[in-house]
Amino acid sequence: MDVVLFGPPGAGKGTQASHISTLLGITHISTGDLFRNLDKASPLGQKVKAIMDAGELVPDDVTMEILAARLNEGDVDSGVLLDGFPRTSNQADELIKWMTPRHRKVDLVLAIDIPDAEVHRRLVNRRMCRGCSASYHLIFVPPARDGFCDNCGAELYQRGSDTAEKVQPRIDGYHKWTLPMLDYLKAKQFAIVNIDGMQAPKAVSKAITDTLAAHGFVKS
Repeated sequence: MDVVLFGPPGAGKGTQASHISTLLGITHISTGDLFRNLDKASPLGQKVKAIMDAGELVPDDVTMEILAARLNEGDVDSGVLLDGFPRTSNQADELIKWMTPRHRKVDLVLAIDIPDAEVHRRLVNRRMCRGCSASYHLIFVPPARDGFCDNCGAELYQRGSDTAEKVQPRIDGYHKWTLPMLDYLKAKQFAIVNIDGMQAPKAVSKAITDTLAAHGFVKS
C-alpha cells in the first residue's frame, strides 16, 4: 500500500514514519533526507541546501527529478510511505501520473497536527549527530553529555534551517504552500485522517496504529 505522511516541520514525522513503515512493511522515503543526502559539492546539492537553509520550498521540477530517481528503485514496488511529498498541487498531480499506469494510488494520508508555537519550540531545540545522524532534542531527548552524541560520541549540531531566524519562514511557508494541499487532496478524493501530534510519541503511534486498523490495513 502507499501512504502519505503530512504535517508541519517538527511534527514528529520522522519518528512516526519508522513506526508506520515497519508496521506496514513498506519503504519510507523522505524528500528532506533525499535533499540532505545530495552531494554537497555538486551544483545541485549546493542549490538545494541554500534553498532549504532559507526555509523555502525546493522547486517542483528539482523535487520531481530527485524523487523520480528514488521511485525507480525496486524496494518501492510493494509500497511506499512518502514523507514531505507532495507539498504542492503540481507535485500531487505528478504523483498521480506516476501511480496511475502502475495501478497504484495513495491509500491513506495521515496528517499530524501541532500548533505553530510547538513547531518553533521543537525545531530550535533539535540537534543532530555529525557522526551517526542520530537525532536529539534539548528538552525531550537531551544527550547525556551536552553537545555530544550518546551513540558514537561525535559532536552534535543544529541544522541551518532549525535556527530561530529560519524557523518562522518555514512555518509561514507551510501555511502558504503546504497546508492548502489538504483541501486539494480532499478534492482529489484522497482519504485523509488527522492525528493529534501534541500527544506523547507513543500515544501518536497508537493513534496511527488504530487508524490503520480501522481502515483494514493492519490488525488491531
